[in-house]
Amino acid sequence: EIGEMPLDLQAKLLRAVEQKQIMRLGGSRYIDLDVKIIAATNVDMSEMIRQKRFREDLFYRLSAMRLRLMPLRERIGDVPILANHFSRKISARIGRDGVMLLTPEAEKLLCLLKWYGNVRELQNLIECIVQLYPGDYILPEQILENISHEDRLILERNIRDRERMTRLPEEEAPTGQTGNSKKSISASDRTGQAQRVPIRYDLTKEQIMEALEKAGNNRSLAAELLGISRRTFYRRLEEYGL
Repeated sequence: EIGEMPLDLQAKLLRAVEQKQIMRLGGSRYIDLDVKIIAATNVDMSEMIRQKRFREDLFYRLSAMRLRLMPLRERIGDVPILANHFSRKISARIGRDGVMLLTPEAEKLLCLLKWYGNVRELQNLIECIVQLYPGDYILPEQILENISHEDRLILERNIRDRERMTRLPEEEAPTGQTGNSKKSISASDRTGQAQRVPIRYDLTKEQIMEALEKAGNNRSLAAELLGISRRTFYRRLEEYGL
């Protein structure tokens, strides 16, 4: 990482690159080098040079060959592949029996996130799920419970936009359904048997209060009525100040 390298250290690195020699700290003689240098950064180096925060001569010494690695959000097709890879790797490391795999719905959910933290963010999410949950599958609800409030808002907006684009007009909807009908996401329980898990992205404060009233203020029952986990329910209570 060279983006935050102090200017005095940049001068030393430039000297080492040009002379192909270094001197150990406290040493008295130079040591010849025969190395290849790979430098990485996630900052705009042109802007750094313009602001005199990075030496232009060092930049051109290091950038004989440049590779731009696309952020994860620009190669979203890699997300499910990486997620399953991390799940296998983490399961082997902690000695877990079996490997949690993504359900198709969980895969779609991951592909709607922005991944500003790139691969590390995805790895941390999968680590959390594999460590916390039993079962053979990574479910949409587990993802929702372990992403930030800001990410959930972005996710909800993306889902609403997609549903708006794909929703059938009322008169064209299949028999017994309307354009406003709620969708549920299919998942699998730990035995592998299919079940329907209703995933609610758009719960309002009023809906939560209504569920609490119907459940006689029993929060576990209210969460069940809404089709969400207790953890998600308590998080929504906190967000709405209830």
